[in-house]
Amino acid sequence: MSPRKIAAPLAPSLMVLATLSLAACGSDTMATPTPVASTSPTPTTTPTPTPTPTPTATATSTPVLANTISALNTALDDERKAVATYEAIIAKLGPVAPFVNIVDAERRHVEMLLPLYTVRGLDIPDDIWAGNGTSADTVQENCALGVIGEIDNIAMYDNLIASLTSDDQDIIDAFVVLQAASRDNHLPAFQACA
Repeated sequence: MSPRKIAAPLAPSLMVLATLSLAACGSDTMATPTPVASTSPTPTTTPTPTPTPTPTATATSTPVLANTISALNTALDDERKAVATYEAIIAKLGPVAPFVNIVDAERRHVEMLLPLYTVRGLDIPDDIWAGNGTSADTVQENCALGVIGEIDNIAMYDNLIASLTSDDQDIIDAFVVLQAASRDNHLPAFQACA
């Protein structure tokens, strides 16, 4: 299959999301934006920083494979389950580390997946996990469960990535970023407190 051409506004936006997601998940390094050459004169005043753009997406006219929809739904469901679980732990045990940091990262992971639906003209599934998370009795027990959950998450992304084609490169790229956050940030944090 030939690679799908991604709408110009979407590809840079996904790169921004990927960079921000890794940085927000605890990455020690953050990519420095490459300056773009300009043909306009250099302003004499310092420009005001602009906010990070929201991903722009337009629906594709290419039919979306059932396997692609399934992969997106599986990833979104897993990220939403993580949010609900960590929210339940915080509700039960208070704002304890590492859950208070990781729940914010998981929320960003959910937000990273949503434009992948929009660009394909797909409806975003309802969140069945909102308010339905569970918690063990202690931080240590929850950390041990977090280790298992992150190992499962890493394996899930291996399977989902392998199931996609080059037509879904934007999804693959997002899944690689989310998997790296689990492997490189969340798993070590849970291992440290288990």
